Amino acid sequence: MQNLLSTGVFSVEGGNISGCMTSDKAVNIFKGIPYAAPPVGNLRWKAPQDVIQWDGVRDCTSWAKSAIQAKQEAFLMWSSEFIIDTTKGYSEDCLYLNIWSPNDNADNKPVIVYFHGGNFISGGSSCEVYDGENLARSGVIFVSVNFREGILGLLASSALSSENDKHVSGNYQLLDQIKALKWVRANIKAFGGNPDNITIAGQSSGAAAVNTLAVSPLAKGLFKRVFAMSHTTFHLPASNVPSKTGKGFDKVFIYEPLKHCEALGDELLGSLDAEQMRSIPADDLLKLPKQYLPYCLDSYVLDKTFHDGVIQGLTNDYDYIASFVANDYLLFPFIEAENEQDYINSARKFFGDELFSQAMAIYPPDKFPGSLAVMQQDFLSAENVLFANARSKTGNNNTWLLRFEHVMPGPESNIWGSFHSSELAYLFKHYSDLRKDYWTEADFVTGDKFFERAVNFAKTGNPGSDWERNKMYRFDADIFEPYKDFTPEKLTLWSRKYHE
Repeated sequence: MQNLLSTGVFSVEGGNISGCMTSDKAVNIFKGIPYAAPPVGNLRWKAPQDVIQWDGVRDCTSWAKSAIQAKQEAFLMWSSEFIIDTTKGYSEDCLYLNIWSPNDNADNKPVIVYFHGGNFISGGSSCEVYDGENLARSGVIFVSVNFREGILGLLASSALSSENDKHVSGNYQLLDQIKALKWVRANIKAFGGNPDNITIAGQSSGAAAVNTLAVSPLAKGLFKRVFAMSHTTFHLPASNVPSKTGKGFDKVFIYEPLKHCEALGDELLGSLDAEQMRSIPADDLLKLPKQYLPYCLDSYVLDKTFHDGVIQGLTNDYDYIASFVANDYLLFPFIEAENEQDYINSARKFFGDELFSQAMAIYPPDKFPGSLAVMQQDFLSAENVLFANARSKTGNNNTWLLRFEHVMPGPESNIWGSFHSSELAYLFKHYSDLRKDYWTEADFVTGDKFFERAVNFAKTGNPGSDWERNKMYRFDADIFEPYKDFTPEKLTLWSRKYHE
């Protein structure tokens, strides 16, 4: 680990801060900057409030605590570089962000604000892989954000809505993210950033968040570009999706009317009033069932689903990259089957009698289980292509689609392949020592190319002159070409499936 030097003093909302810089003085690093008041006590389940002023110079050289959540540890394909730093612990007092900025005298630098994944119930900004140093060295300011998770970030209830002056509840996670974006716009000039050139980026549930912010009336005007990785699920199923992970990844996130969200909360907490709810210890809240709660269509934070917002042109102000990794489908299968007959039954239920024959001609049962795997991958392709097509119909053609195929090396790479989250190492060009015996030149080439396109996008809105808009591209160390396996025949099937 390199030696770090002390920075000078920077002035932000709340007071003065100091951080650290790399030994070559090229990059300033600030960790644990508060962007809102702690959402504790009477502020639990309320919109984030302004930062509380502090005296003196606040030391911002170490991570703040992550949001209250179940204890995190490595599992499945996710080794510890993808897991938050648990040494700092968890707290309801979690509304902090981190900044990596070039240590130069230049102004108007582009800004990337990153929202982490974690299935909406876990995660944080302190994962090793979310290292913004290389982005800062390229001339981009990188900001990562903590926000409320799970029941503390998404709970709605009739009691909470009744005390609110807008008669709404829930969506606190989104409100935190909006508050962070407002903080960035108000303060980023102090670090040399351009508040009018902000890209919001996220992966997995973080991508669902940036997609949702793109159609939220409260987030309008707070950013210019969107980079959504592994969650541009344009048509969100309104039912549970089975999973074999055994780790709670058993639903695709959905939007629900406020009244439905309130009913879910009322079921969890019974007839308690707001004061009684706030008296429950946070650890006890984590023990309640049904921790997975939807975004609320409350006509305040959200009045439309992502799909409907795109159809109506609400994302037209933004340049957009939508990407996924080839083996995302292993984590989020929309149907599962143990044998050929299961496959036939599940496919008929999913596509309906009208489209079943067409689907089976493309994904024949006698090719099971390979045909099921292809169908699952094509679902991801369809979601992204139909998203781009919908944007183009409203007049915005600044959409770039990417299928990330590079396989992260490791002891189980033959099992997981290009797995969910693995693209992050290449986005940040952060090659963990945990895999030092596995990295090859192909990984570094992949990282250089992926990183360059992300930086180009943040700086100019165009990730590369060789990347045609509205067309999906395959990406690997030595591959960048249109993805041809998603044929017009398949597009017709999936378009009919979703009436697009």
